[in-house]
Amino acid sequence: HDNVVFLLDAFASEDALVMIFPLARGGDLRGAIRRRRRARERFRARDVWTIFRGVARGLAHLHARGIAHRDVKPANVLLGDCDSSSSSSSFADVKLADLGLAVRVPDADDARPLRSKVGTPFYLAPEVVRGGGYGLAADVWSLGCLLYELASSRSPF
Repeated sequence: HDNVVFLLDAFASEDALVMIFPLARGGDLRGAIRRRRRARERFRARDVWTIFRGVARGLAHLHARGIAHRDVKPANVLLGDCDSSSSSSSFADVKLADLGLAVRVPDADDARPLRSKVGTPFYLAPEVVRGGGYGLAADVWSLGCLLYELASSRSPF
């Protein structure tokens, strides 16, 4: 899917597993948000929409296949060829990345099978924090937290 990062190659070296992904020239969204915050700027509404739509489409692609990402946050959103520090930047190439915690949810409506608390605290859904299961809806909560931070340049919590 155009909004999910893909693996180009992987191999094992003597001391590590090496995975090769396409270069994200715009860096990650966390860095772009930090640069805007330092400059006391915010993203334009159309850039917020474009980035959010890209992440939502990537997440919908995973969810349609029964896969929970479990760590949706700005650091896991890669920006393609753009100058993410410029107020005139374009964010057409947005990719959801870091599927290291992703798992297949046995039943998309059933959160019970995934009891582990994984992810980044500021983006965890309340049911995960309370020790409930991790279903696809928890990713949607994280996406909402990402949208808040994208629009305000501040973490929601």
